Amino acid sequence: MSAALKVALAGCGRLGAEVFSPLLRASPGVALVAVADADPTVLAKLRTLDPSLACCDDWRNLFGLGHFDAAIIALPSGQHADAAVECLARGIAVYIEKPMATTIAGGEAIAEAERRSGATAMVGFNYRANPLYEALRARIREAPGPIRLVRTVFTTPRHYSAGWRLSHETGGGVLFDLASHHFDLVRFLTGMEIRDAAATTDGGRDGGERVSASLTLESGVPVNTTFATGAPPAPAAHVGAGTKLAVGADRSRFIKPLSVPR
Repeated sequence: MSAALKVALAGCGRLGAEVFSPLLRASPGVALVAVADADPTVLAKLRTLDPSLACCDDWRNLFGLGHFDAAIIALPSGQHADAAVECLARGIAVYIEKPMATTIAGGEAIAEAERRSGATAMVGFNYRANPLYEALRARIREAPGPIRLVRTVFTTPRHYSAGWRLSHETGGGVLFDLASHHFDLVRFLTGMEIRDAAATTDGGRDGGERVSASLTLESGVPVNTTFATGAPPAPAAHVGAGTKLAVGADRSRFIKPLSVPR
């Protein structure tokens, strides 16, 4: 039997505690061997689950805790790029929670580090693996005409009242948190890259933040998007194709894509 894949978890906030840690500990052939988190209460709880787990309060100290083959980076978004680049430079594969970086320079540094190291880097755009959106993409590709228009909306209640998510400087805000998912989803659904983008925001007043963004795909197709926290949940995407078909998917209401004749 081959040795288990040794994985380190950098950041154990909500996703780390509720998703990554349980999955890693339950996955055959995978061993969670080290965790970094700034909250000592989180680390203490993890140690009760696995006394052999190596823990530290700073992701930079993970490399002194022993060998690991891969790392999941679920830190505050402003730290993603530095952690990913350091792991890749050491030949460690990384899964990076979105967004992969909060600056263009950070994203380019990750891409260059991956090219140099040969290790794998992935970003957590999990909507690509959602059967609903996979079916929607197939429906779009079967449409009797080219894509004419794309509209998406992603709104959610705010689940936090303090911390790094409230500050753009540390990687918080709607554009990094929600919009990054749908910007990638547009690319996945249409098979086209985004040529240009512009956005306006209300700055996060009244307990939530609202953003409207206008994108243009490489074919010239316009994309209109809306994102908000502090609002009822409404994750949806709609695509107009040809002159007679509109298709869409709404994760909050439908279990399969809708087709609406025009």
